[in-house]
Amino acid sequence: MRIQVIARLLVVLLVASAAFSTAWAQDQAVDTKANELFDEVMSPFCPGRTLANCPSPQAAALRDQIRERLVAGATGEEIVDTLYAAYGDIVLGAPRPRGFGLLAWIAPGAFVLAGGAVLVWWITSNRNLAALETSADPELDPEMRARLESELSEL
Repeated sequence: MRIQVIARLLVVLLVASAAFSTAWAQDQAVDTKANELFDEVMSPFCPGRTLANCPSPQAAALRDQIRERLVAGATGEEIVDTLYAAYGDIVLGAPRPRGFGLLAWIAPGAFVLAGGAVLVWWITSNRNLAALETSADPELDPEMRARLESELSEL
């Protein structure tokens, strides 16, 4: 009888430890995803800071709400969409690539291409000038050569 009690106790402990480890693993997954979101989302309460770096009490409450939604099964994209709907573009680290925000994605590439085109044009035009300068006849006329030699001899 004593062995049966010990065996049952071991089974209960084994099941409890398995449940605890599963819950702990789920908590770790939620914490990891929450921290990723906190680093990606800009704080609507502290301009220029991510939600992870914002010290305000409102940001702490928002972080708690995000964790609760993750525990409830919401995905990161659903949470970001909800935050975007509530606070607008301020919560996005970069504008969404549509509408006016598309210009923020296209403009840097366009400026790089335009700058490259100007650089190529400048290099080729300077190469043509250098070719013209080297093709000029370096011979001085005899009168100028005589004057130059006389002035050099005076020095």
